[in-house]
Amino acid sequence: MNILNTVILALIQGITEYLPVSSTAHLLIAQKLLNIDANVLFTVVLQFGTIMASIFYFRKKIANIINNSIQNLRTKNYKNDLGLWILVGIIPVLVIGYFVSGYLDVIYSNPQVIVFTTVFFGIVFYYVEVLYRNVKIKKSFEQLTIKNIIFIGCAQVLSLIPGVSRSGSTITGGLAQGIKFKDSIEISFLMSIPVMLAATGYELVKNLNLFNTDLAINLGIGIVVAFFAGLVSIKLTLGFLLRKGFLPFLIYRIIFAVFILLILTK
Repeated sequence: MNILNTVILALIQGITEYLPVSSTAHLLIAQKLLNIDANVLFTVVLQFGTIMASIFYFRKKIANIINNSIQNLRTKNYKNDLGLWILVGIIPVLVIGYFVSGYLDVIYSNPQVIVFTTVFFGIVFYYVEVLYRNVKIKKSFEQLTIKNIIFIGCAQVLSLIPGVSRSGSTITGGLAQGIKFKDSIEISFLMSIPVMLAATGYELVKNLNLFNTDLAINLGIGIVVAFFAGLVSIKLTLGFLLRKGFLPFLIYRIIFAVFILLILTK
């Protein structure tokens, strides 16, 4: 795979990771269009760049969460430990992801499945948002409970299916519980960090034999590009999604699904 293809895939990964449009689906379709057979290690490690973007963007909030958890550990007070709750909340997606990873290849290779999930979950996200508008009292970030986090963590399991979107499923999981839109977005991004770190670490250990000089160069370039694209994606999501809601993304998902049908399912 040449450097141009690396940059293209990294841009796609970075831009689509935090938007509710499924980065996995976009990467799969891009690889088919460009006739690229990127190995699992490459596509997963690209996520490392977007992880770094999220850590950088939310560095102050992450530092506060870690400091609070350290203080709670010292005092053995875990009633309001958001850091601990996040670690508990990601258990469902890590456990289920580990056991079903071998079966997902069939789904990944089926464009019709991606078409269905892209449209169906786009409708679900928009429908939940419409219902959310009628909620009079909305919870803030400081009012989150462990039940809220676990619910969002269970919603994150859906992101294992290409076409769903990790950010879309977790943000919607927050809205479904009456959590403020901005806070749902932020907790979604924060919960994605340990999940993607775990997935990246697992794939690195599992596929160390694939490393070579060319791959290392491509990975280095890809991580840097994905980092900056990820920062753009976070700002777009926090800005555009907050102002316009899920409707524009539902329209985009329908157009994307039609494109897949016309180009890849002939």
